[in-house]
Order: sequence, then structure tokens, then C-alpha cells
Amino acid sequence: MKNIIVSFLTIILICSYQIQAQKIIYNLKNLDKLKVVIVDQQNVFSDILSKKLITETKLQLMTAGIKAGSEEDKCPILQLCVNYIASKFAEHRVLVQFIIIEHVKTNRKSSIETDAISYYDFAFFIAKDVSSAAYDKLKDEMIIRFIEKYLNDKTE
Repeated sequence: MKNIIVSFLTIILICSYQIQAQKIIYNLKNLDKLKVVIVDQQNVFSDILSKKLITETKLQLMTAGIKAGSEEDKCPILQLCVNYIASKFAEHRVLVQFIIIEHVKTNRKSSIETDAISYYDFAFFIAKDVSSAAYDKLKDEMIIRFIEKYLNDKTE
């Protein structure tokens, strides 16, 4: 019964992302500083692993030319998010997200200041060890895709 529920929830998650899937073009030009935070409400990462992921992400960003913002800086925020659906009988379903949120002012008749997502990437996969799989996916794939996009936008 639990396997059926987990499978059903997995299908719902995949379908909801496929419905929303559309070609969105992000522009990362003039992005010069990012605060890096981890959103991990299910405590997938230990404190040590969270700090390690933040440090390694900041180093990779600085290597690409993006400064690391502090808590006091008013700059865009890079959220590294991880969620999973646990399974006792099969591998766990894992969702990792790589999101940049910026404070923006809308260009409307009556402008509004709000927060907006200016870059979004995600990966949905299965894994036995959620912590190491999510860590590897964020560090070895998603940050590299982001940096490649940033460097391409910067030179255009």
C-alpha cells in the first residue's frame, strides 16, 4: 500500500513539473554578488555537510567572478533546496532545486517592489543515500550548469 502511495505521489510531482515545463530564458548578465543559503527543512544535510556545500559553492562562484554576499548585503540570494519522499521498500524520491531570488521593482502603472525568481533549475531523481546524492547533484551538476550559463551570458 505504501509503495502505491509513494508511486502515486511521484507521478503527481513529475506531472506537475512537466505541465509547468516551458522554455524560460534566464539572463545572468551583470550578476556580481550572491548570498548562498541552504533550504533543508527535512534535515537531509548535517550541519557540517551544509557548511561544506555553502563553502564549495561560494568558491566555485568566486572562481567564475561572482562575489560571495554576506548576511547584511542587499544582493540576490542563491537557494540550494533539497526535499525527498522517503521509501522503506524502494529508493527515495529526491528533488533538489537551485534558485536565485532577487528583489525587484515591477514595471507597471503602479510599480511594486517584490521578490522574483531570476534563475531556476531542478533535478528529480531516485537515490538510496539522499544526502550524498543531493550534495553531488547540487555541487557537481547544477552549479556547473549555472556557471556555464553565467559565463555565456557575461560574454554576450
